[in-house]
Amino acid sequence: MKYFLIVFFSIALFAKVKAQTENPNKANGNTIYNNSAPANIPATIPAEEKEEESEKDSKKKVEEKKGGKVENQPQKSTAPSTKSKDVETSTTKSQETLKQTSYSIDYNITHQRTSRSASPAHQSALDDNVEDLKKNYPESFEYHYFAYASTKYDTAAYYHLKAAEKLKPDNADLQINLLANSIITKNVQDQKMYANKLVQSGRISKDILSYDLDMLMSVPQSGVLITHCNEDTYGAIYQQKLNAFRPDVQIISLELMQSKVYRKIWSDKGFLLPAGEEIDTKYLQEFCRLNKNKDLFLSLTIPKEYLQAIKSNIYISGLTFQYSQTPIENVQTNIAIWEFDLTKTLITEAQSEKGRELLANYLPMLLVLRSYYEATDKSKLTEIDDAINAVASASNKYQQIQKIKKSY
Repeated sequence: MKYFLIVFFSIALFAKVKAQTENPNKANGNTIYNNSAPANIPATIPAEEKEEESEKDSKKKVEEKKGGKVENQPQKSTAPSTKSKDVETSTTKSQETLKQTSYSIDYNITHQRTSRSASPAHQSALDDNVEDLKKNYPESFEYHYFAYASTKYDTAAYYHLKAAEKLKPDNADLQINLLANSIITKNVQDQKMYANKLVQSGRISKDILSYDLDMLMSVPQSGVLITHCNEDTYGAIYQQKLNAFRPDVQIISLELMQSKVYRKIWSDKGFLLPAGEEIDTKYLQEFCRLNKNKDLFLSLTIPKEYLQAIKSNIYISGLTFQYSQTPIENVQTNIAIWEFDLTKTLITEAQSEKGRELLANYLPMLLVLRSYYEATDKSKLTEIDDAINAVASASNKYQQIQKIKKSY
């Protein structure tokens, strides 16, 4: 008997969404992928990686920045008595640049849901802003930080990171870029140092570490894990490098694939790479197709837009999607992952809003098990129901899950 799971993603992440019921044989615009699970089960909403804020909030904040005060603005020494109108104009422009450069890089790159790469127009704007910072604040933290951040992880711009580090050694955003550079350059010592700093500062939280460990444990021996950006990459790197958990898993970050050096690492390891340098939804689709025999697993935190084109080739496997161009039945795999592999620490000890959001990603796997046990083992069904209810309540999905359970 073949089992399929239909998983629906919400348009607004982590919002309260009405559960939807759909015949698995009927096309539906909200259907994302088929999966190995009992028939007629509409499923839950995986918690994609939601970095600092929503798109709407980002737009609101940049509007506030336009009329607001810039904190930690580098000061440029000028003599008021001899200050010309041109200098005043230049300084005003530079102050506005400082307000906007952070937004330009963070919003136009980090918050894009279909591409990790900046568009040509955005890249041009970033380059102009960096040039303005170079002209007016050449010794500032902001100049060195953004000069590197706008280069798509160019290792030749590493000196900018070190210059910025001298000015603000404890800046977490800087440490993320330093960690990224150490991964790209395969500097294990620096990987350990900066990953540890991010954990000590709380930028990588205990909840993220717990989730990323269970994500790693969802991948089979020597499997390949494709991650999206910060939260699903750097916590996993910490677990591998500092705790020696699952060092056999190869982690490929879509964010870091912007780097030519990083892409060459995977090319040298035998991976086939799509043509072009834009890391977007089409790139992921083609990468998976070209490397279909590489035992690929995709983090559940990857935004839904990346998964649309490969929806018929991904299957729930713990906290990942297994990529396969041939149908697979992996109920037993999910049973083994749940019963023996996961630590489940996040389920019992989630401390933050982010942790509770990530709990939602345990629900698709649990619904697979629920349907299986409903047909085969009623005693296990009660146990799984208890787990589902606990996770659903903690992740604010209880009402939605109850409707799903009643639909089959």
